Formats: sequence, C-alpha cells, structure tokens
Amino acid sequence: MECHSDIAERRGRIRERTSKIAKERISPDAAERDRSGSFPLEAIRHIGEAGLAGPIISEADGGGGEEARTCFASVVQEIARACASTALMEKPHGQ
Repeated sequence: MECHSDIAERRGRIRERTSKIAKERISPDAAERDRSGSFPLEAIRHIGEAGLAGPIISEADGGGGEEARTCFASVVQEIARACASTALMEKPHGQ
C-alpha cells in the first residue's frame, strides 16, 4: 500500500504544480490564442520548463518513467482547465 500512497502523493504534487502554471502562465492568453487560432508555443514552453512534458517518456530518455505515467491524466486535466487547445497538444505525448 505504501507504493500507492507515494504515487497518490506524487500525483497530488504534480496536479498542484500544473494547476499553478496553468492559471498563471497558460490561462491568461488562452482566449486570444483561441480567437487568433495561433499555436500555443509559449504555453507548451511553460509546460516543458516546468518538467511536465515528460511524464510518459522513459527514464532512459529523460522522462519520468512508468511511475510518472499515472500522473499524466492529472497534467492534461489541469492544463485543459486553463486552455483546452493546449491540453490537446499535450495529450498526444501520452499515447
């Protein structure tokens, strides 16, 4: 059970960090990106700089590995709250 508890704690920390970044750095420009149809490059950069773009990449390739995969849905969900189109850019990385 300790493993599940550790994963739940990690997921909670990642969700909090993602929520903060989404609110502060992605959401403010979301409506303008939607109006203009522009690619959310800066939003994707913020996600990458926060280390949230690699939860499903193998540890050998610099990602979080198997444990981190359990956090991916939380990352996409929090990003989607701020900007659905940016979340759609993140989602293919989890496939």
